[in-house]
Amino acid sequence: MGKRSEHFRIKIDDTVDFINNDALCIITDNRILNKTKNVWRSKKDGRIYLIDEQNNEFLCSIERIEKNSITLKKIEGTRTFSPSEKSVNLFIAALPINKMRLVVSAAVELNVHSIQIFRSRFSKVNINKLNILRLKEIARNATEQCKRLDIPEIKIVNNFNEALISAQNIGTVLFFHQDARNKFDASVELTDKLSVFVGPEGGFSENEIEFALSQEIIPYRFFDTTLRSEFFAISALAAINWGQTSTIDKRRSFKFKV
Repeated sequence: MGKRSEHFRIKIDDTVDFINNDALCIITDNRILNKTKNVWRSKKDGRIYLIDEQNNEFLCSIERIEKNSITLKKIEGTRTFSPSEKSVNLFIAALPINKMRLVVSAAVELNVHSIQIFRSRFSKVNINKLNILRLKEIARNATEQCKRLDIPEIKIVNNFNEALISAQNIGTVLFFHQDARNKFDASVELTDKLSVFVGPEGGFSENEIEFALSQEIIPYRFFDTTLRSEFFAISALAAINWGQTSTIDKRRSFKFKV
C-alpha cells in the first residue's frame, strides 16, 4: 500500500488573510479542524491546498495543530479561478435525499454551474423537507475532492413554471422527456449557456409539457430505455460535458452555435 498523500484541499468561506510577512493563516472552522485532525490525520509540516472565498488556491504547510485552531503557512499561490464563457445549469425535480446526494456530487464533478431543484406534479418528495444545507455541504466536499475551485449554487425553486422560465433566462433549454419524438444526439446545436431540465421518476405531467411547448421549447428524449432520474441526469450531464471538451472525433462531437 502506497504512502498516503498529505496534499488535501479545503474550501473556506472567507478571503484568506495571511498575517504580515510570515504568510501565516489561522483556521478555526470546526469542519476543517475535524477533517484535518480526525479524517486526514494530518501532522505538522503536512501540505494542504487552501481555497478561499474568491476561489484563489494556495499551497500551505501546517505549522501548528492546536485544540481550537490550525496555523497554516503559505508556500505559494497555485491557481486563480477564471469563469468560463460556457456553463451548464441543472434543473431537476425533487428526488429523495439519498438520490439528490448522488446527483449533487456528480454535478459538481461534471462542472455544473448551478443546481436548481423544483417541485413537479409527480414529485414524490416534499421539496420543503429537503435538507438544502446538507446538499450544499455535499457540494463543498465534492468540490474539494475533485480539485474544482468554485462551488456551484444550489437553490430551491417553488414550481415547474418558475423553474422553466428561470432556465430560459439562462440560455438554451434542453428539456428531456421520455416520450418526446426528437432524439438528443450530435446533430443538436447548443449555445454556450445551457439549462438541462430533468423531471421526476413519474415523468412530467401533461400540463407541464403543454407549458413547455407554449414557451416554444423542444422536448428531447435521450435514451430509448427508461432510466431513473438520478442516472438520467448524470448521463445527460456527462454527454454534454464530453461534447463541450472532446476534440478527438469531430464527427461525434456536439455542435455549438455562438
